[in-house]
Amino acid sequence: MSTVVVIGRDAEDKDVVREVLAHGADPRIVLGIHGFRASNLLAIERSSAGFDLTFRVHRATVQDGAPRTPRSEVSAAAAATAIQHCRVGAYAVLDSDLGVLLTKLVRSATKPELWLLPGGGVDPGEHPDQAVLREVWEETGQRPVLGKASDVLTDHWIGPAPNGEIEDFQAVRVIYRGHVPDPSVPVVHDVGGTTASAAWIPRTQLGSLNISSWCRALLSENAE
Repeated sequence: MSTVVVIGRDAEDKDVVREVLAHGADPRIVLGIHGFRASNLLAIERSSAGFDLTFRVHRATVQDGAPRTPRSEVSAAAAATAIQHCRVGAYAVLDSDLGVLLTKLVRSATKPELWLLPGGGVDPGEHPDQAVLREVWEETGQRPVLGKASDVLTDHWIGPAPNGEIEDFQAVRVIYRGHVPDPSVPVVHDVGGTTASAAWIPRTQLGSLNISSWCRALLSENAE
């Protein structure tokens, strides 16, 4: 399980916060506990134990630092035995003349058809900058032009993992934005994975798709 360290760096480039991200916590809440507000993500660096997330911060009113209650897809008894797991992933909001690039998850008997942004887990020893390019290629066959990581989002839930184990799962998602200058028909190269298909979707058609809520929020931001 990756260890994520949250670093707050002030306007004078002094590190004023350095704290391990507790399981289920959000980086901005961690900074708020210390009386700082994050204005933007400065850097993501690999460490021997995981990743360092550095934010530009400014003094602010202390926020409520109470942990968020995770969503639970299982009974209380099953949740009590859940195995904690944190996964760092990298995802991209990508536009082209053909629309927005989305991937569709493999459908199961228990989960409906769902669309996501292209991306996925960061492999051991890999930087998110590398992971997002690899994942976009594996899931869609596209070659994007990306800027620096623009944000970090977290999510926390308890439920069954693909192997059937019950996990207390924290997702740390590094978000990139960019475009594909030479778009082509998307092709899923990672056969047998969780991606069933990929497509360029015109923004006028996004409202008709079942898009994961965290992805839809990012698409709405990108449209403004």
